[in-house]
Amino acid sequence: MVVSGHPRCLVIGGGATAYWKRIRRCFAGGPHREIVCANSSQAESILEECRNFLPCVLIVDDDCLSKVDPILFARKAEYGRLVPVLVLVKDESSTHFMSLLRMGCMGFLRPDSPPCQFRRAVDAVAAGELWAPRLLLSRICRDYLSSHDPCKLTDREEQILALLAQGHKNREIAASLFISRDTVRWHIRAIYAKLGIHDRQSAASYATDRNLRPLPSALVTGPQSLAI
Repeated sequence: MVVSGHPRCLVIGGGATAYWKRIRRCFAGGPHREIVCANSSQAESILEECRNFLPCVLIVDDDCLSKVDPILFARKAEYGRLVPVLVLVKDESSTHFMSLLRMGCMGFLRPDSPPCQFRRAVDAVAAGELWAPRLLLSRICRDYLSSHDPCKLTDREEQILALLAQGHKNREIAASLFISRDTVRWHIRAIYAKLGIHDRQSAASYATDRNLRPLPSALVTGPQSLAI
């Protein structure tokens, strides 16, 4: 399995083999590493070859990965726990980086990166770290924390809060959402608890500040919607 520190071997595959001599020069004179060229040109098969050289780091190009099943590749690499994958990239957009991370890749480098960056990136991914732009990693952390926030309102709670902010009574909200008034009251209590507020005015201010709007299907259209 992969261990912290210097990997025993670097496996070069796909289009990254075009940079074979440069990669060898990057690691010349450092800790001993075996540097091998993968026999296969297919990313999934290259991962199978890597099992003969563990602990290792696989260096490939993004064109090689564009032809693979991302879920199958992620499972075979075990999201970096078995084989850390370092990708030589041309497209440096956040969207592209995110798609590679979802495939289980651990880092990204431009092919013309300085030798010191190559060495640091290899050692980082071998130690279980991600080698990616800090802004991207910060965004991933924020999104993860936000999605697991116990105070985050559900879609239904946001709907009810938006209607409440427009001045609708509980019975109107219930009628427009086809739920009972007791259910509306239960949701409002949950909203108050999550937001740390105690009245409709504070809830309305919160919704206004965040520009919450009810879905079109949830709009109260007239007296006929009050019958429940």
